[in-house]
Amino acid sequence: MGTSDWAEARSLAEVWKRGGDAIAKTDSPEFPAGTKSLSLDDAWGKFLIQAKGRKLSAATLYKYELLRRRMSDFARRRRLILLSEFDLDVLEGFQAEWQDGALACSKKTELLKSFFKAAFIRRWIDDNPAIQLRGPKPRPRPTLPFNHAEMTEILAAIERYPDKTGKTGRNNAVRLRTFVLTLRYTGMRIGDVTSLDINRLAGNKIFLYTQKTGVPVYCVVPDFVAEAWEATPRLSARYLFWTGNSTLHTAVGTWQRTLGKLFKLAGVPRGYAHRFRDTFSVELLLAGVPIEQVSTLLGHNDIKVTQQHYSPWVRDRQRQLEADLQRAWHRDPVVLLQEENRRKRTALHPPLPN
Repeated sequence: MGTSDWAEARSLAEVWKRGGDAIAKTDSPEFPAGTKSLSLDDAWGKFLIQAKGRKLSAATLYKYELLRRRMSDFARRRRLILLSEFDLDVLEGFQAEWQDGALACSKKTELLKSFFKAAFIRRWIDDNPAIQLRGPKPRPRPTLPFNHAEMTEILAAIERYPDKTGKTGRNNAVRLRTFVLTLRYTGMRIGDVTSLDINRLAGNKIFLYTQKTGVPVYCVVPDFVAEAWEATPRLSARYLFWTGNSTLHTAVGTWQRTLGKLFKLAGVPRGYAHRFRDTFSVELLLAGVPIEQVSTLLGHNDIKVTQQHYSPWVRDRQRQLEADLQRAWHRDPVVLLQEENRRKRTALHPPLPN
């Protein structure tokens, strides 16, 4: 109904029932249609309350909050107060100040468009200026899985990681190894591993998510990974890798810095957490797992997303399949007989020279 206020919704429902008009507006000055003087800060406040009510992830809420702060700072410098003062020109001016890379700017543009779409639907503004807003087109991020040698070096470097003296240091080393193994053999994003609830672990399986059809998706891991989960000292009663006292964003940042030091110690260039997810996906594809199943494990809503990132490795899988077929034919007695006959015919009737 375009509002999160129960009283406003009831008032609007009465108007609809009386007039049969599904787009009717109340005359109350509190109804969103009359809030042409709604300030930017008030609009963001309402939007964030609704976002929390929709149970958006902590990472998404953090990104919206960061965008709100930057937009408020921009408005103060431009002496803008009302949400309605933000037309397309103003939004493009705000966008031009961003110093992020193309991919980050593209994602931030989508967040900004979501905010204005919600404002328009709730009639906080008469039109949506962000519809025409265009962000940069980022180049596709190359898929960079770790090779087997790099994975070996990363795991070996854990034993040389600084601050391994005393009980705390040894626990941190165990925890770091388990964190790396979880990233590698589940394909989960670093935020999901950081906030991993121990209730999602069941033997050698980990619960990933529930599909829209209500079917749960589990990932089976090697036994030594499950044993690592059991042996890892927990940081809290609920989480394996997070105390739960800080924000998730802060905890993820700490793990990212830890992994950065680990990659440097291992001598692995361009190391970052998402490469473990790429490694998980590529190894499955090369092992012959259908890309549809890989897409399900990754939690992609559309298989096209999986194909976009991993199509080169699907081609490699096809070449591997062709090589396997060639090896299989060389063991087939029918094929061997036909090849022998072909060689005899060629020997009796060699091709004429050009």
